[in-house]
Amino acid sequence: VCDEGIVPKCYGWGELSARHLHAIFALPDISENAWDLQIGDKSPRGIVLEYFPDAEVMTIENISRALASEALRGLHLVHSAYVQHRAFTRRHIMILPGERVLWVDFSQSKTAADRSLTERDLDNELREAWDYMYWQMVSLSYSR
Repeated sequence: VCDEGIVPKCYGWGELSARHLHAIFALPDISENAWDLQIGDKSPRGIVLEYFPDAEVMTIENISRALASEALRGLHLVHSAYVQHRAFTRRHIMILPGERVLWVDFSQSKTAADRSLTERDLDNELREAWDYMYWQMVSLSYSR
């Protein structure tokens, strides 16, 4: 699915040590958001994903029938890898130049490793996504 360009490529993961955090907090113009890295007793971890500088979140202002169709095709490809997204909302669908659609944020997803995931779950999600795309997003965009 990554090779198809439907989801960002993952290049690995990292963990910030106490030394890293100390260096970050010593920066002169540190954002107040950076202080959130200290919350909890575990070191902050993250994944390194492919970056898309021209990506836009899907909205009723930029959606079209073609983009809705492309988003559903992408979700179907995600399902072909036996992954259920489980959080399809417009903020998890990015639009790239050339009417390319990208699915992001799989933090609530289920995979084949989860024995409770069924084909019916995938079919239901695709049906619900179709309703969301066409009955909510596209119909609202054309009614403006």
